[in-house]
Amino acid sequence: MLKRYISLFLLFVLIVMPLVSCDKGDDQNNNNNPPSDEETVIDFEGADYTILARAETAYEVDNSGKGTDDKVQRKIWERNVYIKDTYNAIVEVVPVSGIWANRTDYIAAARAAINSGMNEYSMFLTHGVYIQNMAMEGLGLELSKLPQIDIDADWWCKDYNDVSTIDGKNYVFLGDIGITLYENLQVIFVNWDIAEKYHVEDLYQKVLDGNWTLDEMIRLSKVVDSAENPYIPEQERNYGLLSNAHSVGNFAVSLNLKYTGRGENGQRSFGTKPPKKLADVFETLRLWYITDTVKYGLNSSTDKESNPIFTEGRALFYTQILGEAKYMAANMEDEYGVIPYPKYEAGKDTPYYSTTQHDLSACLVPASVENTEMVGTVTEAMCKYGREHITYEYFETRLKLRYFDDYQTKAMLDLVRDGLSYEFTEVFGGIFSVNPYDSFENVMYKNIISPHSETLPFHWQTNAGIWRNELKTMYENFAKLD
Repeated sequence: MLKRYISLFLLFVLIVMPLVSCDKGDDQNNNNNPPSDEETVIDFEGADYTILARAETAYEVDNSGKGTDDKVQRKIWERNVYIKDTYNAIVEVVPVSGIWANRTDYIAAARAAINSGMNEYSMFLTHGVYIQNMAMEGLGLELSKLPQIDIDADWWCKDYNDVSTIDGKNYVFLGDIGITLYENLQVIFVNWDIAEKYHVEDLYQKVLDGNWTLDEMIRLSKVVDSAENPYIPEQERNYGLLSNAHSVGNFAVSLNLKYTGRGENGQRSFGTKPPKKLADVFETLRLWYITDTVKYGLNSSTDKESNPIFTEGRALFYTQILGEAKYMAANMEDEYGVIPYPKYEAGKDTPYYSTTQHDLSACLVPASVENTEMVGTVTEAMCKYGREHITYEYFETRLKLRYFDDYQTKAMLDLVRDGLSYEFTEVFGGIFSVNPYDSFENVMYKNIISPHSETLPFHWQTNAGIWRNELKTMYENFAKLD
């Protein structure tokens, strides 16, 4: 195995290992502490705090962890106990199918609850993209009506919440209330045995030195010698890169590309053609992806095609969500780790940006809520507790102990979290009939099937007029809300 030196910096990170959420926060403790004496704790007299959650991800807030040996699930259950003991509010979870394919079911359930006037739910916790459509429809409260929520606190995700703000108002917000935020972090898995075989230089040190760029990733992917040999049977071929649908778009975030500009009124706008940097990077990616160096899968996660290729030891790099580390740990014999997505230009002063797959859970407080004091207080407490205890447990016991066994990867996870960032069309993708953020994905797929079948400028010119109209409608609809 290639010997990789642990720098003093990494040793320091290992010793102190501050837990940082999607905002740059303070060090964490793992004590189940009640609010300080200076805080006013209100007795909500057994009020129900009922969450309409996606059935597929209800585990991040429900009581299924009671009596389990899984420390993360147990912490989730303990949070509900903490809310009851501290605020005398009862956390209840109602699961409804809410994956992207079933989004109409979840939205219909939320809409019916609002229209019934029964004040049934305290929180809609669902998919981080179509939840914006729910907000635009008027199904949620604006955050200014919930002053108990300190949206600038470390346990809320500042960049998502800033992007989510429309004309000074924000309805949808994201934070450590659920672990899907971290399960869906986009990372690059690296097979260290292949890296050693092809004499790839120390990638950890390259990342720390600020030299992990897209050009370097492309260059290194091409050292896998069988990748461009068409005579090797596909089932035996090695690849420089395994990639999939959503991960293509995530390069736009990591390279700090923007799909929209801003007009004099501060509102987003689309140009008549893609920004030059965006188009140039896409062309660089296209020329890379259409080679045999890259194996492109259609699925975005739990990829039945690409996951086995990586665990069989046949790829150097793999763009995938962090939650798939569970699959790697169970099925892979080679040593592996993770590093951030590459940056555009080298330099220690330029940050690494990362983002998430859309399937994380974001928050929207139902417009029908009457006891805003209880809902705001409990929501803030749940997210704060989540960051200090559940997120801590997830990283310390599940990721760092179960799924990864080298200290450098553990430091890389901190870089990924620190760089969490969002692009406007990523967050509001659901308002578009053809999501601009998915342009990389859609056009790339067409080019892989038939090279030069469509260019990004052509795709942009075909759809930009539609995007502008849909964006105009979005602003008009939000303007109508209280």
